[in-house]
Amino acid sequence: MRNALTLLLALGVGCSDYNVGTDEGTNTGTDDDDTGIIVDPGAPDILVEPMTLSFGTRPVDCAADTQTVTVTNVGEDLLEVYSLDLMGAGAGQYTVTGAPINLASGESFTFDVDFVPSAMTNFQGRVQITSNDPDEGEVDVSLDGSGGENATNADTFDQGYPEAVDVLWVLDNSCSMSDEITAVEQGLDAFIANFVTMGLDYQMGVVTTDMDDAAQSGRLQGPTKVMASATMSQAEIITAFDAAVDPNSAGSGTERPMAAAEASLTNNSAGFALGEGLIRSNAHLSVIVITDEDDSSSGNVQHYVDLINGMKPSESMSNVSGLIDQAESLFSTNCPGGIGFDKLKDIIDQTGGLRDGICELVDPNTGNADPATVDQLLQWLSFTAAGLETSFELSDVPTSRAQIRVTVNGVQVPPDFTDGWYWDEATNTVTFYGDSVPGSGDQVVITYPVAAEC
Repeated sequence: MRNALTLLLALGVGCSDYNVGTDEGTNTGTDDDDTGIIVDPGAPDILVEPMTLSFGTRPVDCAADTQTVTVTNVGEDLLEVYSLDLMGAGAGQYTVTGAPINLASGESFTFDVDFVPSAMTNFQGRVQITSNDPDEGEVDVSLDGSGGENATNADTFDQGYPEAVDVLWVLDNSCSMSDEITAVEQGLDAFIANFVTMGLDYQMGVVTTDMDDAAQSGRLQGPTKVMASATMSQAEIITAFDAAVDPNSAGSGTERPMAAAEASLTNNSAGFALGEGLIRSNAHLSVIVITDEDDSSSGNVQHYVDLINGMKPSESMSNVSGLIDQAESLFSTNCPGGIGFDKLKDIIDQTGGLRDGICELVDPNTGNADPATVDQLLQWLSFTAAGLETSFELSDVPTSRAQIRVTVNGVQVPPDFTDGWYWDEATNTVTFYGDSVPGSGDQVVITYPVAAEC
């Protein structure tokens, strides 16, 4: 069963600056998993993360690092987890530590899996989780590990199956935002193209970063408050979005995108109730901030991290992303550098989002936008908005960049910034770009050598 995703996109630029998933819950009484079972929307709903554990290659009789599985009830009724059973030909090489437990709505428990190879061969198995989930009574976590002479890791990641998207744009309407907002308007087609391709049910709304004007302060803007694909065509949604955005407004020069997001999410003068209208229940939550100066909201980093992570039963269902810094650039050479953005960077990094430079939208030297770059940038951001992961953190540190191998559904993907992947040594993550971003249901395997410890 899959859930909706909420995206908040906050754009903040002040006049003083330059002027140029996975199996998840359901909220409908439908057959979301093609099982033929019609599910009561109030039923228990199991979410298991991750669905695959890869232990790589370890010297014989040397233990691999322990890996942890989290089980969450993202449904409404009590989830009764009956058993955790090791199964498969290689099951004897694995050990499960943990016991099944009953989970109320939003509650989680974890269990650990250890692997010690007894021979130089491959060992495959699975942990079967049985519960009272009406259409997923048995969920398997796949196990894979090998014994060998040298140590390697083979991290496996399963891309989720997004089904619906809620998008809240928090736009800075101060006097320096005209070019940037116009670029976003022009790239909106590219932003929602992935939604259309995947057949997502998506909604969008617009608020501003102006928290001084009582008519704004987290309230939805424009004649059409909620723009929904269920009732509007893509062209109608784009027209409604343009009507809700005024790039020539002289809003407050104190941009507070996170405060505006909080007002909308918690119904503090937002004009709509959580779980109704734009923000639908059991939805993924992603906040994307686009600004060339740091957030001026009164709350600190931990306050907003706790706010975002606490909105959903699982932290994997929420994040913050953004175009925030003049110093970082992946798609062009426009960013001059020189601004820290420590607060927003920390919020983004601690919630597992994506970040790049706002100067990608408009060249600060010419005041012009490159349509191809804008489209690529907004498409890149939309992957997170659609519930798809673009960055994957490795479980260990590769000892050789040249020996990292990345496959998607068994097909090797080359290292490339435009249409491939890149390993960031500082964060130990592999990030995909362009058409190489894994699609719904794809399996990513990243193999790399590691230092042997035994």
